[in-house]
Amino acid sequence: MNTILVKTALFLSTIIFGHLLTRFKIVGYRGKHLVSFFLFTITLPSTIICSFSNFKLESSFFLLTLVGLLSDCLLIALAFFLTKKQGQQTKEFYVMNFAGYNIGCFSLPFAQILFGPIGVVCCCMFDISNSIVTTGGAYTLLRGMYPHGNSNEKLGIGGIIKNLFSSVPFDTYMVLLALIALNIPVPKLVVTVLSPFGAINGYVSMLLLGLTLNLTTDIAKLKIIKDILLSRVVLAVIFSGLCFFLLPFNLDIQKILLLCFLSPIPVLSSIFTDRLGGDGGLASLAVSFSIIVSVTVMVAFILLMF
Repeated sequence: MNTILVKTALFLSTIIFGHLLTRFKIVGYRGKHLVSFFLFTITLPSTIICSFSNFKLESSFFLLTLVGLLSDCLLIALAFFLTKKQGQQTKEFYVMNFAGYNIGCFSLPFAQILFGPIGVVCCCMFDISNSIVTTGGAYTLLRGMYPHGNSNEKLGIGGIIKNLFSSVPFDTYMVLLALIALNIPVPKLVVTVLSPFGAINGYVSMLLLGLTLNLTTDIAKLKIIKDILLSRVVLAVIFSGLCFFLLPFNLDIQKILLLCFLSPIPVLSSIFTDRLGGDGGLASLAVSFSIIVSVTVMVAFILLMF
């Protein structure tokens, strides 16, 4: 328990440190890009490979991929329901910032320190389908449903597939699943070389979260953020409760699912909101506040469950 609390405190300190680096303009856009590149091309794939290398993946774990897809689809449907009397921009803002989970930068590092390799594997299986929604699925749905001025930008099924396979973590998922299906082990030399990078993934993730925090407040716009974040937390509890009663997983995996459901809004949501002609600044603020909410709830989760 003490070890978990110490590691959690270090995670929180890293987020604060990252935010201070941005706040005092020590790190700018290029620095954020470099940290993001290092995370998504080196440390996160290393963590995934090392965790899968000694883990026997059972067929029941593919249920986690289905859960990720169903939960995202339900969030999209609920976003439309909650805004059924609202205009197009409000609908689009809710869909883009209501659905999707930031697994790689948030839930996976916490699952890694709390549960070890099984935590990483479960988060990855959940994220396989979640990635489809967060890297363009929801955006494509909205572009197909509503007119968007004279924009010629199109992101169809081919665009989503291209986005997915341009993501190194997603490519890593696919390669590892193929190796598992063919019963081919990951070479020990590869695991030995990548282990040090995998070990620091959590801190690199937390540093990036801190660098992306934007706490510039606009009181008039906070209500919509509050409604979205409160709804996401409530739904996280409901979804995890349904999984507890309906899925044949042990308590540890049920806890990992709760970690996934408590993840913040994906960073890409603000980019896609802006592309749709919506309030990208407000979406960025929603992402930032969702990180704070998720961290707060996560600490409470750790104190209660461990």
